[in-house]
Amino acid sequence: MWTFFWVGGVLGSGFCVFRLIQILVCSRSRSEVKSDEFILQVWIELLESGHLPSEENWKLFEKLTPLLRTQVPSLIRKLRENGAPLLPTLRRLRQFAESQSQANLDAKVQVGQVRAQLVVSLVLNVAFAVATWFLVPEVQECRELFAVALFLVLFFAILAAWLVHRMIDQAMWQSLKAEQRPLVSEALLAGERVLGKIEAGLPPDVAWLDLLLELDQTSPDLSYAWRKRGGLSCFQGRATPRALRSILSFGCELREGIDACILDGRAARDRIDRQFMGMRALWWTAVQQSLKQLPTRALGALFLGVLPGSLALFVVAGFAILSKTELGI
Repeated sequence: MWTFFWVGGVLGSGFCVFRLIQILVCSRSRSEVKSDEFILQVWIELLESGHLPSEENWKLFEKLTPLLRTQVPSLIRKLRENGAPLLPTLRRLRQFAESQSQANLDAKVQVGQVRAQLVVSLVLNVAFAVATWFLVPEVQECRELFAVALFLVLFFAILAAWLVHRMIDQAMWQSLKAEQRPLVSEALLAGERVLGKIEAGLPPDVAWLDLLLELDQTSPDLSYAWRKRGGLSCFQGRATPRALRSILSFGCELREGIDACILDGRAARDRIDRQFMGMRALWWTAVQQSLKQLPTRALGALFLGVLPGSLALFVVAGFAILSKTELGI
């Protein structure tokens, strides 16, 4: 009876830890990002057919992923108020969603490898616990110690899952703190706001200044960084990843590009579009590089998840055998 109880407890606990690993480590599915493309395509087809968006169409924006949900509705409403065409912006947003979908798929491949390593380590620990119970009968007389060892196995498995989840989160956001992450979201989609203002009839330099005034309200750090040459004074004393430094210093580069276009008498729209696309590509490249290093960096966490629990089971088995031998003597 006790045997079935302990084996059931081990397997049940292992299943619970496995589900926890799935929740912690599994990245956002590609279907969620695909829904962004579908919603934006619905709007594009609606406007191309000559119909006005209804309230139901506006509610579709609530189903967007967080990065777009916080930016797109206000951007579209602002463009409508300024009389700017919506189709060019929606097409660019759809391309952005497609690139994000591909980046998320690539990230899922890297994360899946680490997740598989975690599951294998959990299976090994559970198999070792079951084998110890059946192959070392003396352990069945030390149920309390075996329970402690089993607790350590599960504790370190959960700890390893949490550490790997933290590594994935840091890789996806380049080690940024939670309060700094909206800055990146604002920067990645700021180009659409500038281009929308230009398409509404504003000169490029005025559109840029208007964007900075809006960022004063939504992202003061980003606005400050983009106003100042070098752009990093608001982040002094902080460990700033290279990709974020590029985003923070991007404002000066873009302003120089706008000034050059005005002096040369060339249209600034295409140049602004290319510069923002380059900034996004740099950010996603940095994220991909961090994710590629993740399987190697996660080895320490996986080692922590396997070794202490296995060692605890080995010590309990050895102690039970020695105790039985001494009593027999």
